[in-house]
Amino acid sequence: VGGTFSYAVNGDSAEISYEIETRGDDVGQGGLVMMMMPHHLLMLDNPVQAKALRNATQIGVGWQTTLNYWTVRGPMTPFFTTDDGPVFKLTLDLPKIEFYPPSDLNTNAQSFILKTLKTDIERPFGGGKIADTYHYGKALARIARLGLIANDMGQEEIVQKAVKRLQSAFESWFGGESSNKLVYDNTWKGLVVEKGLTKPIFDYGNAYYNDHHFHYGYMIYALAVWFHLSPETATQSMDGQLVNYARALVSDIAHPNSTGQWTRLRHKDFFEGHSWASGLFKMMDGREQESCSEAVNAYYAVSLLGQVLGDADMENLGRVMSAMEVQSARTYWQIPGLAFDIDPTLFPGGFYPPTFSNNAMIGVMGANMASHSTWFGTQVEFVHGIQMIPFTPMTDSLLPRNFVIKEFGQVAQAFIRKKPALMTSWAGYVHMAQAIIDPRGSWDALLPLNASAFDDGNTMTAALYWAATRPDSEKIFSNTNARSSSGSNARSSANH
Repeated sequence: VGGTFSYAVNGDSAEISYEIETRGDDVGQGGLVMMMMPHHLLMLDNPVQAKALRNATQIGVGWQTTLNYWTVRGPMTPFFTTDDGPVFKLTLDLPKIEFYPPSDLNTNAQSFILKTLKTDIERPFGGGKIADTYHYGKALARIARLGLIANDMGQEEIVQKAVKRLQSAFESWFGGESSNKLVYDNTWKGLVVEKGLTKPIFDYGNAYYNDHHFHYGYMIYALAVWFHLSPETATQSMDGQLVNYARALVSDIAHPNSTGQWTRLRHKDFFEGHSWASGLFKMMDGREQESCSEAVNAYYAVSLLGQVLGDADMENLGRVMSAMEVQSARTYWQIPGLAFDIDPTLFPGGFYPPTFSNNAMIGVMGANMASHSTWFGTQVEFVHGIQMIPFTPMTDSLLPRNFVIKEFGQVAQAFIRKKPALMTSWAGYVHMAQAIIDPRGSWDALLPLNASAFDDGNTMTAALYWAATRPDSEKIFSNTNARSSSGSNARSSANH
């Protein structure tokens, strides 16, 4: 009749517990038959146990089944809890949450990147007055990422320029100077844009709670970077109140409990593992989520902010939520997905029909449907790109090399398509994905692009930096006369 979810972080893993509330005299005594989704099987401590369950061999003591229940996201498999009553416990591997990529910036790339960095840091926000949380949030995250790149290269003047831009933008927004203020909604207990109260579809339905984790995730990321790069200015901003605004944004999407003035973990579905982006609107196919990568980014940002604020609970919650989001994205959005990587025989034939599986990526996942399209178009770069953005150190967990190799044959169709032509805003992201498998090809393809036409959440600098921090980035400069580096690496002095 109900249930609770809990977790306990221990180093680089978390124990995930689902405790089911039962009703009746004999229900749940000594165990309970549960239906596990595919990603649950991947979290069993014993991989042999997962194979046994899928093969319908013995479950529990003297009990067998051939029961399967098919969903849009593959078959659910019966599991008999025996040790702790109506509880099943799983182990979730947790990624490291870092501001910087694990590989150092290739020194041969620094003079190229410094040149674009000096231009990109001056790029205006765009859109005039602050009008919506999504695009403005992406612009804030763009500036924050430039600040991190500058810090990594020892370019303190550019770091301070990024900090000042973030400070000006956030103080204007939170100080009420925006043309579209954030206000607190006492009915559903969250932050919404004021204009959306009378125009439901404004800002992608923000006032009706669509996509809050996407929108606020970018803002939280930018705030975390500000606190990281300049803790003194961030702490003192708005007479010390900036931290409260930052915590309010986190509470809107990742509040740990259902008491008080916030809705608990607004978008997250801890059984499905991923989030649902749809808010209060009626949806024909039930709840849905388009961008799994922007959901990952939201909870990654929550963990980063927890780090810089010294809030271990926030940091761990963000870490668990981002890890679950990555796991579900790799299991259900990516085709054939994580289950196939772990054991191709676990789900022979995969989850989706063969002709659909050739697409390699889901565009929109609904409760009762999976679509190879997006809300804004069907082009292949839209479907794949919206499941990639933004590129951060967390992308390494979301887009492993072996999957990008599989999907890039589909994505590359955009390069040869004549109509409609591939837009630079999406080409930047596509070539960043290419860098995971071909950093030299990515670098060479990025350089001729029009830097001023990059997406509002991306820059030429960030794209080149991504390529030049891949583990095999030395391939970019093999057999070339690359210019010497400029500046020095400042990661060791950064507050991370």
